Amino acid sequence: MRASRIEGEFGDLEKGLLEIKERMEEFEEARTKEDQKQKKEKATAEEMRKMATEKLAETKKRKAESEMNDEDELERQTTPNGKKRARSFNSMLEAVKDSIELKKAQESSDELRRKELEARMLELQQQRAFQQQLIQQQQQFQQQQQAFNLQMMGALGELVKFLKK
Repeated sequence: MRASRIEGEFGDLEKGLLEIKERMEEFEEARTKEDQKQKKEKATAEEMRKMATEKLAETKKRKAESEMNDEDELERQTTPNGKKRARSFNSMLEAVKDSIELKKAQESSDELRRKELEARMLELQQQRAFQQQLIQQQQQFQQQQQAFNLQMMGALGELVKFLKK
């Protein structure tokens, strides 16, 4: 009787341990999936951040490279009769157009920077002129104050002479 009771208790313990083990495995699996999901989201976010911060020229260059890779892939394909396809005139024309657009975008960007610098220089010149004007007014005020002080000293000197008499 005692042996069967031990076996019964052992069976329940064993079942409990197996259940715990299964739950732990499920938890580990879920955690692994979550880690993979987070890594994927992090990589996607990093790529989006990179794309958002890259300059217009870099974006166009990246797109042009992507299109070139796509065109190269098309070139590698063969026609039904087994001959390799030649690069089409249209794709070359598109590449040239993209290059021209990229150059125009860079030129307009350079022009915009130049105009911004000119505006900033003009602003600084106006500030400098204003400061010079303030300094000049301050100097005039000081000269007037000195002249007034000399007049007052002279008047006080005469008043003292008058009072001594």
